[in-house]
Amino acid sequence: MSQLRWVVLAFACLCSSAFAGNTLTLTFSPAVPSSRDPVAVTLNESTCGPMISYTVTGSQITITSVDTACGTPPPSTSTTIGPLAAGTYQVQWFISPRPAPEASAPLVVVAAAVPTPALSAGMLSLLAAGVMLVGWWALRAARQR
Repeated sequence: MSQLRWVVLAFACLCSSAFAGNTLTLTFSPAVPSSRDPVAVTLNESTCGPMISYTVTGSQITITSVDTACGTPPPSTSTTIGPLAAGTYQVQWFISPRPAPEASAPLVVVAAAVPTPALSAGMLSLLAAGVMLVGWWALRAARQR
């Protein structure tokens, strides 16, 4: 009787892990992108569909992949989106033909720093004119010797 109890307990453990399923997650690279960066989105689920598309509607990003039959699927599925405007987005990944999203996660995109030139265009022109004037003066002085 005690052996039967262990068999039933082992079967229950095996079944619970089989029916619990994996929690699907989305990861982003870079984790905190700027508005100039393309973003790699990875779903920790293998899909064999070569077609992955995405749409951006306001602050909602919907990624859809089509699951088809294949030999050995990759361990995860990735796509690249963006660059995106600065803001907070809700990213949802659908695997067609399933109607509900497989995974969902927030994505924060920060504003890219605007590069500041060392010299304005006017100052750069003035510097170039000054260099030419000094060169002309040096050549003129060399000729007079």
